[in-house]
Amino acid sequence: MKLYRKFLLITVLTLISIASVHAQSMARVEVEQDTVAVGTIGPYVRNVSLEIPVRNSGNTPLTIYKIKTDCICTTTSYDRTPIPPGETRMVKVDIKMESFFIDENIKSIMLYTNGQELQKQIYFTFTVKEK
Repeated sequence: MKLYRKFLLITVLTLISIASVHAQSMARVEVEQDTVAVGTIGPYVRNVSLEIPVRNSGNTPLTIYKIKTDCICTTTSYDRTPIPPGETRMVKVDIKMESFFIDENIKSIMLYTNGQELQKQIYFTFTVKEK
């Protein structure tokens, strides 16, 4: 029974150390803000374009597999090549303003990556004012 306990303890410690080493050698998604305050939008603005810097703060290349938006009014474009460690790439976000309510609005995008944080959500807040 003692031999079984020793074997189990060694196995658990080995798995923990492997997981720790693996977590340290991963890409990491870093954005300046999780919530971007766009500000107040006038009634005649049709489109808002933003560029969001996405940095790889890990030590292996970061790949953005896809970006999902929360509605068809939001589109994105980005360089699909892996982001080397320590480098930054821009994600372009376009929000079509034609279908928003006059008041506060929130939109978001979700980045799917190979990083330590597999999904990264970024919110955009803005207020549409009356004519």
